[in-house]
Amino acid sequence: SSGTVAAAQVIASNPSSPRREVFASFGCKTTTDNTEVAANSDIIFLCVKPQISPLVFPQLTALTEKQTLVSVMAGKNIAWMRSQLPADCKCSIVRVMPNTPLLISEGACGIAYPESTAKETVLQIKALLKPSSLVVEDVAESSMDAVTAVSGSGPAYVFRFLEAMIAAGEEEGLSAEVASRLAIQTVLGAGRLAQHANRTNTGTVAELRTRVTSKGGTTQAALDKMEELGLYATVKQ
Repeated sequence: SSGTVAAAQVIASNPSSPRREVFASFGCKTTTDNTEVAANSDIIFLCVKPQISPLVFPQLTALTEKQTLVSVMAGKNIAWMRSQLPADCKCSIVRVMPNTPLLISEGACGIAYPESTAKETVLQIKALLKPSSLVVEDVAESSMDAVTAVSGSGPAYVFRFLEAMIAAGEEEGLSAEVASRLAIQTVLGAGRLAQHANRTNTGTVAELRTRVTSKGGTTQAALDKMEELGLYATVKQ
């Protein structure tokens, strides 16, 4: 919907009729045949679960050196994907790890690719991603698992933390609606403040935390309890 690519230039394959209807509602072409996508696309986004991928790669064997395969799969590196294609397949392969907030143009993703990948190809993929995500460029492929842990899975951690904040608010007498509105806005505001501080070099997240925390106050007591329960260590693990 950003206008980077016209909907008529997009063809989406999915076995689910409701999901195809979503793409069709934007004006995209749809199909159930992955080989049709492979035959008619310059850039192919492979958006499947890792366990499904062995069923899909046999349908991508005709890819050429003029095409690029972009994988959003976690845990499957470029060497493995290359091994699933014919030995003479010269298509470019790029890895991307997005997250669900890209659905509202607030995503974050890392991108990794071999040094041999054409600069023009990388620029095209970045141009497709940037309208919906922060794109952290030139991530070493060996670090893609870390990208998955921090930003790919990160929204789930934040949502779980929000669940706990909301539940605590309700236990203290707030209505579910009020607790939800306060907790969500607090996380959103804190994130934006951290983003602003990072962009303007006016503080690290640790320094921002310190500014909120009065010595001997209720915030310090709450943080001490979190440390006692191992929150920081648990997240790092």
